[in-house]
Amino acid sequence: MATIVGIHGLANKPLPDVEKAGWIDAIKEGLSKNCDGFDPGALDFHLVYWASFMYRYALHRDAGYPMDSHFDDEPYIEALPRALKRHDDGILDAALRTFGNLADIVTDRVAEEHAFDWATGPLTERLLKDLQAYYSGKKVRDAQDNMRPARDVICEGLAAKLKELRAQGREIILISHSMGTIIAYDVLRDLCKADPGFAVQHLITLGSPLGLSYVKTKVANERGERRSPTAVRGTWVNFADRNDPVSLDTHLSDDYGANAGGIRVRDDVVANDYVGERGRPNPHKIYGYLRTPEFSEHLKSLL
Repeated sequence: MATIVGIHGLANKPLPDVEKAGWIDAIKEGLSKNCDGFDPGALDFHLVYWASFMYRYALHRDAGYPMDSHFDDEPYIEALPRALKRHDDGILDAALRTFGNLADIVTDRVAEEHAFDWATGPLTERLLKDLQAYYSGKKVRDAQDNMRPARDVICEGLAAKLKELRAQGREIILISHSMGTIIAYDVLRDLCKADPGFAVQHLITLGSPLGLSYVKTKVANERGERRSPTAVRGTWVNFADRNDPVSLDTHLSDDYGANAGGIRVRDDVVANDYVGERGRPNPHKIYGYLRTPEFSEHLKSLL
């Protein structure tokens, strides 16, 4: 069976073992409910965890401190009955696929003209904060207690894990979420630049900000061109919920060209069902993405 590597997204997270367990539970729930009871058994799953470099204290579930700012009120929760629904592609989806470049221009213009409105939500405020640290050279404390640029510290963790598994001859499925998709993209391009033979079989991006104007400009300025990483040899599929403010541009296929092997990103709009303990929907939450029918079916095909 293929090896799955996951990398989480923006903002603080529970402790690594808790976060990893939530990913696995959501993946298995989706495979079982969406794929006729499919059970992959024990998944060969590795989570690259980087929140500890950005946040001193992890989120917790201590019921004695429900008002603590570190209390996690969005843990993994099994979906409600009949909650997992396939996204119904409509006229807007067809228009975005057919007229991707025009829609992208419009989306970018709207983002520029309404930047203040877009940045007022708590998710996007945290994204902007984390992105600023990532791109600005802000220093954080690494595992050896040295102060180094956040981007270097975060990226080297994923690079080390991918190189380790690749050296073992593993077939790798890289699943990235939110800001983790930017990290995955940068690491894959850097690894292949250093070693043209480096490869992962499949890349999956969930709730990605790679389509945002700010990020696309950074990629173009740093890389010279926006395209699929050469390291990806099989597929790159991007899943996004249209209500997710982080993946404002749900279609990356008109933003990123094919790599030298002809691999091009394929977009799939989904419906993220996640609702937290306080009854608030969160269409950006990783657990919801990991059990959408479209994601489950794609992952099953890879496994």
